[in-house]
Amino acid sequence: MLRHGGGRAERFLLAGASLMLVQSLITTLTAALSTWLIVDWGMVNVEAASVLS
Repeated sequence: MLRHGGGRAERFLLAGASLMLVQSLITTLTAALSTWLIVDWGMVNVEAASVLS
């Protein structure tokens, strides 16, 4: 994508696109992880409630 040496605009475009890609990957992974943790803790609470009752 960058020509030899590259211009400032090309470098900013490449840096911006890279940051947007990283941000979307982090957002997706964080959403999946939070869902997994909520479900996991919910099951722990259900198991604890069944043991206590």
